[in-house]
Amino acid sequence: MEVVKFKLDHLKLMVAQGLNDHLVIDDELFKSLETEESFSIMDGDKVLLCGGVVAVNIGRGVGWTYIAEGLNLRTMVGVTQFIKRYLNVAPFHRIEMHVDCDFDKAHNWARHLGFDLECKRMKSFTPDKRDCSLYAMTR
Repeated sequence: MEVVKFKLDHLKLMVAQGLNDHLVIDDELFKSLETEESFSIMDGDKVLLCGGVVAVNIGRGVGWTYIAEGLNLRTMVGVTQFIKRYLNVAPFHRIEMHVDCDFDKAHNWARHLGFDLECKRMKSFTPDKRDCSLYAMTR
């Protein structure tokens, strides 16, 4: 696995490879995520994850990730270890994570990464009106 600076093309490649078929890419929105706090995890030419933290204000950020579907346990452990190291040095005293209420694996991953559940249900949170939970980690 190799960690590289995030580029919009990584998400497009993830979709083209059939690793996240449901993802709808808004070029302008995702282009804005090409910041110093965003990265992609690659395995050769295969995109395993795109993610990072978007600054909301000084010290507070919101984490975002798109993970390739179908990763095996060994790969997911490696990805998780990298994310934990990243979160330990990220320049934020508070990082939030929004998780679709119906995505059990993401809730488990948030807790495994060290996030605490702060709000169980934020109604109609996403553009398509899905409910999300709010997780946060603070230092």
